Amino acid sequence: MNLTQLYDCNSQNRWRCRVSLTFAFVGTMLLAASPALAQQAPEELEKQYTFYPLPTEEIGPRLENWLESQPLAEPARQQARKVWEALAEESDASARLKQLVLSVAQVNAEVESVYQLCMQPRQSIILPDLTWLQEQDAKDFVWGNVRLFVGQWLARHRYYDHSSLMLEGISHDQLIDPASFFFSEAVCFQQLIKQKEALAAIDRLLEETAACPERYRQVAMLMKEDISKLEEESLDHIARQMADSQRRLELAQATPEIDVTQQVQDNIVNSLEQIIKKLEEQQQQQAGGAAPGSANGNRSLQPANESTPAGGGGPGEVGPRDLKPGEQWGELPPKERERAIQQAAKNFPSHYREVIEQYFRKIASEPARDE
Repeated sequence: MNLTQLYDCNSQNRWRCRVSLTFAFVGTMLLAASPALAQQAPEELEKQYTFYPLPTEEIGPRLENWLESQPLAEPARQQARKVWEALAEESDASARLKQLVLSVAQVNAEVESVYQLCMQPRQSIILPDLTWLQEQDAKDFVWGNVRLFVGQWLARHRYYDHSSLMLEGISHDQLIDPASFFFSEAVCFQQLIKQKEALAAIDRLLEETAACPERYRQVAMLMKEDISKLEEESLDHIARQMADSQRRLELAQATPEIDVTQQVQDNIVNSLEQIIKKLEEQQQQQAGGAAPGSANGNRSLQPANESTPAGGGGPGEVGPRDLKPGEQWGELPPKERERAIQQAAKNFPSHYREVIEQYFRKIASEPARDE
């Protein structure tokens, strides 16, 4: 049917003709587009990601723009360009990030110092003041990636509080290696027992980040399985707080805004008090329902389950203690310390008792810190 015949149709036939022409037009466009659809990679059709690692050809121009914006002598710029151009063609995102920081280190003495720090073995580290780097613009391409480089190094060496501050506010869309960013964030939040934040970082890594290394993916899935089951005020939660407190004491973190060791220790005591209180309430309920004439009710003669606290009768009083000059948190005379350990641990299974004893002995043996 041609256009002349179309206009000669009555109104009903004209509508049918227009529908036929429309379908014919759409069909022609789909046929024309089908080669382009066929050229797309299967994985691109299956899933679209939010965050992608920056390729080498995009990093070079951004670095050049940054170098031109800095008050540098031309020889210094040339040296930075030379270092960047030495990057191997077949490099992964981690290698590109490291090479960018090394290039910037050629023209900035402070970046050079932190780059050398990150290359040192763990045993010889004395953590310097990194406030100057945290104050750099996290939205800036170069500074954001330098902060990522240092932040992931801090996370690897258990400086989780410092790492979280270093990674905070970085613009995700200009990261060279977004997978390492979300992985480092997830590790920090999990170790700091921040369940909600850890799960959010893990989901972004697993669901929204392209080219996620398999090692990150496997560990992230294990972390998600672990942290998603955590319940506040549980024995598992307390054990994690104890491990966090011990880590802080070992690292001797003394930065006021970061060192919350005392707060963590207070939380542990409060959590233990809550559990002991619940055990007392359970025991009272059981005693109230015991058969007359039976002093202890129907007590089981079986050993305590390895994962469940036994019903105990401790007073549950672990009150605050005023410290005298020269004393420290957790320091008690030997007899009182042993009695406190036994009181805190006697209602728990054997492996939790060992954790509690080790914890209190650890903090009692630490040298006094300056207030």
